[in-house]
Amino acid sequence: PESWDDERGDAFLSKIIPGDKLLSADHFVFCIVSKGRPNNVAKLVQETLKTGSGDRGHSGTEVAWFVGEGEVASYEKAGAAKGTVFAGGGLCASRNAALRFAKSKGKICVQMSDDVHGFTFLYHSKEWALVGEKKAKSGAHGGLRDDGYTQPSSLSAANGVAAKATTRRLSAIGAAQLISYLMSLPAK
Repeated sequence: PESWDDERGDAFLSKIIPGDKLLSADHFVFCIVSKGRPNNVAKLVQETLKTGSGDRGHSGTEVAWFVGEGEVASYEKAGAAKGTVFAGGGLCASRNAALRFAKSKGKICVQMSDDVHGFTFLYHSKEWALVGEKKAKSGAHGGLRDDGYTQPSSLSAANGVAAKATTRRLSAIGAAQLISYLMSLPAK
């Protein structure tokens, strides 16, 4: 397996997902649901979301915070950009407010906890075809294989497959791109 801090993770997605299926950063809004933890703002924004201009081309990342009543000022003081912090109320109310916010922007809502530390993708050739490589029956190229892969029968078997996989660390955008791609596939 590759290093945990693999900067090539997002680039690897272009090897398994056709280019027209990889959405750019401006298609997403990251909605952070948080209560009582403004100290997590700086670490999440700088290390996990990496929204700075030099960050792997993801400077278009939009972030909004949905926090408890009366907490807006403390999150802004901790580093959340003014105008991006909203009092959402309790957990369900904040999640629903985030969905409404993303819908109003015409973007895909990516809800995250304020204490996420990273995103890891496990690639296994029995599950994924490389772009340019035919995917068996469908004749399509890249993406999830449509045959030849059987889901492991147990957790122990799945762990055995995972131990043989290539590990790639993804950015938040990369993780959102992967999930968006998987959700766009027809149900089996």
